[in-house]
Amino acid sequence: MEKTGLRGNKKSEETLYYISTKVLALKKIAAKIRGHWLIKNQVHWVKDVIFNEDKSKIRELQAA
Repeated sequence: MEKTGLRGNKKSEETLYYISTKVLALKKIAAKIRGHWLIKNQVHWVKDVIFNEDKSKIRELQAA
């Protein structure tokens, strides 16, 4: 899958590979992948914007 988007003013392009043990129709696979990224992006947006996680200086500690 090829993923494109914007990060600030820069265009971002990425190739992603998925492995599955299930045989599904292409539309169903695409819907599941979009659903996964929708949830992931919403969670990370909250962490980045609300909690300023990207600005954190803590890099060495191991978190649970």
